[in-house]
Amino acid sequence: AWTAAANVTATANTTAPTPKQGSNSSKLVCAAGFTTGLVAYWPTGTLNLSAYQQVSFWIQSTAALAANTLRLDLCSDAAGNTVVHSFTINVALNANQWTAITIDNGAALGATINAVRLHALISMASKTVLLDNIFAAKAPSAADCLTLNSLISPDNLVWYPVQSVNGTTVYVDAQATTAATLAKGY
Repeated sequence: AWTAAANVTATANTTAPTPKQGSNSSKLVCAAGFTTGLVAYWPTGTLNLSAYQQVSFWIQSTAALAANTLRLDLCSDAAGNTVVHSFTINVALNANQWTAITIDNGAALGATINAVRLHALISMASKTVLLDNIFAAKAPSAADCLTLNSLISPDNLVWYPVQSVNGTTVYVDAQATTAATLAKGY
């Protein structure tokens, strides 16, 4: 579970909707009194992301959200206060549907990242957001770039979408609702 802001409850969700990677996803429930600003943060431990240029993650909302409603930030402090990189989610989100997001920073990410946070740019009152499998990815031009929006193939004939990345294992599946534990490892 992430650390929630006032009027937000953060839990580790293990039930429907099925997590995309592992046995849980982060569930952030915004109460009626929550409007905009910091939703929640998660201390990552010190990460040197200078070899990476993009962030990729799964997101879901209980209500349809317009593009530019939420932003994912990388922070240099463990409390999610000092933003180093901001990634506005510039696509609309359908209600109750996982959406794979990959955003290119256009340059190397920071060498001292200690937290990731979700920030609401527009009121999120009485809405719930789930996040899963947040990771840094190489530049789109890199031959070994892999994101949640990539397709991979063992033979250049059959292509699979990436469901999640966990260390050196990539899980693939064509069904957006398949549990991460049932996906095929590659």
